[in-house]
Amino acid sequence: MKSQLFFCFFIVCVSYTSSFLNVREFRQTDLLKCYDGLRDNPKTNELINGQEYPLPNSLETFVSLVEKLETIHRNTDPLEMSKNLLLSFSVEGMNPDLKATPDRFNALNELRRAFFDIPNVIGKSNFRDEDLTHDEKCALHFMLSHTINDTLDGNEDSVLIDGRSVAKRPREYGVVSLHAKKIHAIALARVLLGLMAGLKGNNEMEASAILKRLKPRVGDELKGVKVKLLPAVTLGDLISAIVSSNYQRDNLIFFPNGQWNEDVCPTEYYLNDNVKSVVSYSLLRGAIDGFILGRLVEENLQTYKELRLSQILRMYYGPSGLVSENSKDQQWCNRNSLYNSKKVSNEEYKNYLKLYNVYRSAEDDSHLEEVDYVLSNIENKQEIFEAVSAEASTECRATDSSQDAKCETPTNIFAILDGAQLNNNFQMEVIGKLSVDFDIRPHGSLVGVYVNSRSMQRRSLDLIANHTGISGCPGCYIRPYRKFSGSRLNEEEVFQSLNETLTEFEEAYDKAQENLHEPKSGTPAKVILYFNNGNPTNTRKLKDAVWEVVEYFREATILAIGSNTEALQVFTRNDDTDIFSEKNVDALVPKLKSRICKVPAEFQFKKCESKSRGVDTKQLIFIPANKIQYWAMYPKYFLKSFSISLKFKPEDGAQIKVCFSRNYYRIIEDRSQQYVECQDSTGAEIEFKVSNPCKRRNEHNCDPFYFFVEGRKTATTLCQNLGCSSAKDIKIEFQHEGISCSAASFVSVSALTFLFATFIFFVHRY
Repeated sequence: MKSQLFFCFFIVCVSYTSSFLNVREFRQTDLLKCYDGLRDNPKTNELINGQEYPLPNSLETFVSLVEKLETIHRNTDPLEMSKNLLLSFSVEGMNPDLKATPDRFNALNELRRAFFDIPNVIGKSNFRDEDLTHDEKCALHFMLSHTINDTLDGNEDSVLIDGRSVAKRPREYGVVSLHAKKIHAIALARVLLGLMAGLKGNNEMEASAILKRLKPRVGDELKGVKVKLLPAVTLGDLISAIVSSNYQRDNLIFFPNGQWNEDVCPTEYYLNDNVKSVVSYSLLRGAIDGFILGRLVEENLQTYKELRLSQILRMYYGPSGLVSENSKDQQWCNRNSLYNSKKVSNEEYKNYLKLYNVYRSAEDDSHLEEVDYVLSNIENKQEIFEAVSAEASTECRATDSSQDAKCETPTNIFAILDGAQLNNNFQMEVIGKLSVDFDIRPHGSLVGVYVNSRSMQRRSLDLIANHTGISGCPGCYIRPYRKFSGSRLNEEEVFQSLNETLTEFEEAYDKAQENLHEPKSGTPAKVILYFNNGNPTNTRKLKDAVWEVVEYFREATILAIGSNTEALQVFTRNDDTDIFSEKNVDALVPKLKSRICKVPAEFQFKKCESKSRGVDTKQLIFIPANKIQYWAMYPKYFLKSFSISLKFKPEDGAQIKVCFSRNYYRIIEDRSQQYVECQDSTGAEIEFKVSNPCKRRNEHNCDPFYFFVEGRKTATTLCQNLGCSSAKDIKIEFQHEGISCSAASFVSVSALTFLFATFIFFVHRY
C-alpha cells in the first residue's frame, strides 16, 4: 500500500466543490495536521489520508461517525448537524501550497455561505476537540473535501494534458463508497447541502438580498430576480461553473466514474481516465442525491426536523427508504425516477447563474443560453444513473423473503485472528465484508478484532480494533498489523485470555450503557469468530480452557474458521453449523452472516437476585419492519423463579409476532405449533407464562428461554431513541414479572461464585 500522505502539496488538477471553510480559515484549524509528515509508528510507518489507522471513505463509516457525534450532542437537529460537519471539516479547493484558493472557488463558497447566512465560520461549530480522535477528524475531512489529484506517483500510466505529464487515472477525494461497491462514489458534501436546503423549507430569496450580504453596495441588475435555495446549492452552482469555464459545446465532458482501491477498506477512488473538465460524475451524483433528499424533506418538513441526520441518511441509502407511504421507492436505488419526478424548471438554474455572474462582475445574462443544453446533458448521462445502478446492492431489488434474508439480530463479534496468517488478505476481507454489511454503529452491532497474542498491559487478548461502533474500521485496522511479530499464544492460552477479554468487555459495555441515561436495551449476541489455520491438538488443557469460556459465557457462540475441520471440533458446540472451511471469501461471508444472525441476543437482568421491581424489569428492543431477530434469557436470571410472566409490548400500534420455546433448534428452524408458542399483536401486549422453569435443574443444565421476534408493521409515531437505526424501527418493551435467581449464578458477583465455578470445573475434569 502506498502512502498518500503528501498528495495535497502536489495537486495540479482541482474541481468545483462544496464547503463552508476557505483556506485561510482552514489553516486556523487542526485539520492542517492531516497533512503532516510521517510520524514514528512502529506498526504502520505510514499515514493514509492523514491517519495512522485509516477509516474507510464509505457512507457507512460517515453515518456511524455522525451517530457518535449525535450521542454527544443529543439535541442537535439534522440541519444543525449538517452545518456543523461542513463548518468543521469541509474546505474549498486549494492551491498546492495550501495558502490560497482560486477566485472561482471563493465565489462559489461565498455565495453558499450567503445563502445560509454564515458570515464567519470560525467558532461557529458546536463540536468540541475531544469529541473525535485525530484519525476520525481526518477521515471526515477527506470524506467532505472534494478535489482531484492527477499527480504521478511513479507507478502509474501517464497522459499529456495542456503540456503537463499527469496520471492517466487521477485520484478523486471528497467522495464516499456505498455498500462496498467498486464503482459507486458520491460527493458527500453535496448531499448535505441539499439536505440543509430542504430542512430550511422551500426558501425563495431575492437575488439582490443575497448579493447585499456580500457586497453592501450593489446596483439593480438583479431587480425582480428570485433564487430558490435547493436547486442553487446542488446542481445550480455546478452548472454555473461549467458554462463559465470556456467549455466546448460540442465536447462537454466530465471527469468519469472510477473504481475504489479496495471494497473492504476504500481510501482512494481512481478515475478511469483523465480529462479536461471542472466537474465529475461523483459531484453530479452527490448533487442529484442532495436535490432529491431536499425535495422529499420539503414535502414532509415537520417530520424530518424531528429526526437525526444519521437516520435520514441511513433510510435513503439503506433498504427501508424514507418516511412516506411509498417509502420503498424513496431511496438511492431509484435516483433516476425520483429526480425526474422532482426536478424544477430550468429557470431556477438560470436565476442562480445571473446572481453568480453579477457577483463575479460579469454580464448578468452571460451564458444563460447554455443552461438548457448543459442540464439536458447531465440528465441523460448513463454514467450518473445506470452505470452505478447496474451494480446496486441486493437490497435495491430485494425479493427474497427467506428467513436468512430477513434476519437482523444485534450482535457483538469478537474476531480472533491467526497471527501466522496476517500477511494473507483472507482474514481482512472476511472481517471487512462483515463490517460493511452489518448494522455497525455505536448503538447497534459491534465488531472487535484481536490477534492470538496477549496484551502487554493486561491478561486479555491483544486488541487490533476496538468495539467502537464505527462501521468499516475493523477491516481497515487489520492491515497495519500485517508485519506484527510479537509472541503468539497457543490455543490453550488464547482461550484463557479470551475469558479475560469477554469479562473486560462486559464491564465496559455495561458502564457505557448506564452512561447513556436511557431505558436499558437488550444486550447484543456474543459471537467469537476464531480463525485458526493450524493443527490444534485436542489436549485435556485445551478442552478445559474452551470449557471454561463456554460455561462462564454460556450466551457466547464460537464459530471456527480454518482448513482442518476435524481439529477445529474442539472449539465448537455444533460441528455441523459452527465450523467453516470455505476458502473463497465471497462464498464464505454469506454463510457466516446467516449463522451469526441466528445466535440469540440476550435479555439480562443482573439484579434478579433481589427480585427487583421497576426499571430493571424492563428492556427495549428495536426491530425494522419485515425483519426478524432471535433473543434469549439464560437460567442464571431465573434459576429460583416459580411463576414467571414474560411480556412484549409494541409501541404506538406497531404489529409484531413473537414465538417462545425452551428449545433452540425449534425456535430457529421449526416453529410448528406443537413445539413453539407463537402470538401476533397489533399494538396489544403479548404474554407468555412459565411455571417452575428450572425444577430439579441447575444453572448449567436448565434450558434458556428462546424468542423469535418479527417486525410486521411500523408504528404510527417515529422511533427516536438512540437504539433506533431508522425512524421506522419498531420499539418493543420487554418486561418480566416473577424473575428470581441465586447470587451464586454470576461469575463476577462474589467470591462464592468463584468457589462454585471451581467446584464444577473439578467435577468435570476428574
